[in-house]
Amino acid sequence: MPAIDVDVPEGIDDAPMRAQHGEFVKFKWRTVRDETASLEAGRPVHKKVEFVEVRFPGDKTFIYDQPATAEHKRKWRDAYKAFQEGNAEAHQGQPLKEWVGIPEELAEDFIAVGCRTVEQLAALSDSQLSNLGGRAREFQNKAREYLDAKKAEAPLAKMQEALSEERSKREFLEKKLQEMADALEKQSRTKK
Repeated sequence: MPAIDVDVPEGIDDAPMRAQHGEFVKFKWRTVRDETASLEAGRPVHKKVEFVEVRFPGDKTFIYDQPATAEHKRKWRDAYKAFQEGNAEAHQGQPLKEWVGIPEELAEDFIAVGCRTVEQLAALSDSQLSNLGGRAREFQNKAREYLDAKKAEAPLAKMQEALSEERSKREFLEKKLQEMADALEKQSRTKK
């Protein structure tokens, strides 16, 4: 997923954020004042607007929170689709809470600063890790090892899935063949 281009406030070094993948993206509705309609009506008029919130795992200080543009919706199409389907909290990857390689309390600490998946933890930069405490590096290494092992197992899992599909097809064809054989036998008995 590409990093975003944002207007960063003065004094904030955004270079690590632009190079980092695994940002947390959430689309949401926000009610904002419609200045034009308010002027015309002579009273405050509000409208619902789609916003995008972008956070970077391990960075507690920088939050990009702006009205969603077509570019945002294109760039993070999976998150936007999840938002449209009512599941704005969808994340790409394995949730830390479901990973047995990390204590629950540590997973909660990471989640609190926007690091929600094993993939995000594995991709954190050194500066982001330093914000997460002493054991962050240890669990980042574990996350990387876990993802490497899963990647190595992927071809086997794919073959097992293909084998399962072939078994299902074979069983279906065997059942159809038996039905046809039964129908032929029944038809030959009725002709005699």
